[in-house]
Amino acid sequence: MKSIWRKEALPQTFFTASLFVLHCLFISPAFAQKAFEQELAERRRALLEYLVEKESQPSFAAAAARYAANERLAEANGMLSQLLRQPSSEPVYGFNLIATYLFGQRGMPDSLRGRVQKIFSTHALLRGDGEENQLRYYATILLAAQCWPDMAAEQWFNGKSSAENWREAASFLVNWMDATIVHGQAQFDSPELLPSFVACLELLHEFILDDPPFASANGNAAPTVKSKTPIANLRVRTSMMLDLLLIDFALEQIDGIYAGGHSYDPEPGVYSPRQSANAALFWLYFGAGEMKPTEEALFSVLSGYNAPDAVYHLATDRDPLGGYVHRERKRVRSLLRNSKERNQEVYKYAYITRDYILGSLQGGLLYPLQQHTWDLTYLSPQDRHPTLFVMHPYYDQRELSAFFIDTPLLLLNELTKFKSRYNQGDKLSGGSPYEQIFQHRNTLIALYNIPEGEQFGHIAGFLSEGLQDWEELDATGMSQDPEWLFCRGGNTFIAFRPLQEFRLNRMAGGLRFVSEGRRNGVILEVSTPEESKTFEEFKRRIREIGKVEFQENDKQLKVKYTTAYGDRMELVYDGNNNTVERYLNELPFRYTDWPLFANPFIKYDESKRILQLRVKNKWRALDFMNWTVSERAGSFTEELVK
Repeated sequence: MKSIWRKEALPQTFFTASLFVLHCLFISPAFAQKAFEQELAERRRALLEYLVEKESQPSFAAAAARYAANERLAEANGMLSQLLRQPSSEPVYGFNLIATYLFGQRGMPDSLRGRVQKIFSTHALLRGDGEENQLRYYATILLAAQCWPDMAAEQWFNGKSSAENWREAASFLVNWMDATIVHGQAQFDSPELLPSFVACLELLHEFILDDPPFASANGNAAPTVKSKTPIANLRVRTSMMLDLLLIDFALEQIDGIYAGGHSYDPEPGVYSPRQSANAALFWLYFGAGEMKPTEEALFSVLSGYNAPDAVYHLATDRDPLGGYVHRERKRVRSLLRNSKERNQEVYKYAYITRDYILGSLQGGLLYPLQQHTWDLTYLSPQDRHPTLFVMHPYYDQRELSAFFIDTPLLLLNELTKFKSRYNQGDKLSGGSPYEQIFQHRNTLIALYNIPEGEQFGHIAGFLSEGLQDWEELDATGMSQDPEWLFCRGGNTFIAFRPLQEFRLNRMAGGLRFVSEGRRNGVILEVSTPEESKTFEEFKRRIREIGKVEFQENDKQLKVKYTTAYGDRMELVYDGNNNTVERYLNELPFRYTDWPLFANPFIKYDESKRILQLRVKNKWRALDFMNWTVSERAGSFTEELVK
């Protein structure tokens, strides 16, 4: 490759000239780059070169890579011209278009630049109804307004001037950031959507202006947007939000796999987690796994944002010292019907060790269509499917009416056209209002109380074919009485106890667990050699100390379980009035005062909006009240040392 992309000023937007790729890719070691930053630069170079040299089909990624590298510009122009022939109204199309334009505008002929601008004049772009799509939409509108600041209202597809569009988009971004900091995300911790959030913020980080000038209606220079609104430090804000998203990911990943409960985790990624979209992000910033040449990955490559030192070490060098509890608070996507609350809270719990992560949500329907409520993810590099989980395959018009504005029956008919597994009884992705979870450290109880009127009265799950040392397993598909199933994944010892009869059927990559019965559940307890020395010792403790009591009385389910460590867990799920009670060692377990983040590496002061991170001798403090960053150890962070 002869040359590289560099961001240069355009007269109408006053972009400050910079030599981004020169800085990120080719600065010599004499400038004392840290080792992981040099490796990041090499990965950036590799992905850019791959898209230029290997990707020949028209795509925004292939075109943007050629523009950024200043190579094969005729091919890039041809690809982009083809992509402009049938513009889409979807937010992802608008975002990919403006990103390609920003990285490639200097390599385009005037005619092609004019065609891109015309899209924003004549073609309606949809905002979408999800957090990810709305962030894409407003990032697109804001950056397009900066590209063409003199466009009047009648020249925009939405009838608003560039200045009006910029202010509206910037206000959305600030409100979204504040809501995320106070309540957590609605599309939270998704292995599929995280790269989209990151790419949006990285594009903003690269091109956003805190103080853009716009022309007034009569053509005279108008006051800056900054003087008319309280919005400021937008580039700093996007950088800090990127830190926050990567911290969130780094905390709950093992071997690059996002573990635990997620808002959105569709098939096949839910049981093939190494193939999820977040793998591209982990490869790029943290150096593990395989390269995935996606649009989102490319825009991350071309951004000037680098993961902070402390975040890199959180992802690659944390030492759980046996195991620790991690808690998070998120929020339910806005409920439009069938609920007294518009935004319920989501309580995440995870037990994290160097060998596995067991993580869960509290249960219930918290996100439409493809919620993933709980799983065990274990470290086993040769296992292509290192996960275990159970769910209830629920679908109903009431779910759609709660989360979507359109007519539920119409939505159901449309959804089954492009999400064909949504109404299938053998699906393995989706939440259920009839599922409740209780987790204490390395032990989890899941109960399912399914009414007679619901179409699917069974529960389903997945166990990997890579699990070893099976005991008492007959994978012929015949029904089996409830019994402990023991197996091992890497160094993780697993004890799995269905509460009703079940069968195991072979499927791609593993075994599909199926248990008929509307009053149902499972218990899972896991351990490692650090805790139980040997697999035989683990099984002995489960059999001799672990005690299971399962009571079914009309529509009330009650499970009492004594763990191998002697803790007494009780989960009571009453379907008559839809109430749930949890007890730990005879004391009520409640989700009151659940923190936004809490674990041995992080302290978060919600009143001051200060998040402080410590990994060994690496520190980072994010002040979301004043929007400042520090890498000094403060008095608040001293608690992390203890």
